Amino acid sequence: MAVSLATALGGELPLACFFLWLARRVMLRTVEAFHRANGAPGTPTRLRDAPVLFAATRPPGPATDGDTGPG
Repeated sequence: MAVSLATALGGELPLACFFLWLARRVMLRTVEAFHRANGAPGTPTRLRDAPVLFAATRPPGPATDGDTGPG
């Protein structure tokens, strides 16, 4: 039991804190880059201030009459 507590306190918890910090930093940098690319004024300093990012997978095409493809 003492070994489990020692490894949790000495290894797992510090690693969890590090990876949470790293993930937050990556997300903030991504939001800042998106902000700059869109020409928005300022940069969000908190993740909750950032807008939800919607990425289109492809540009919208012309309207169709319901045809789903060849055939």
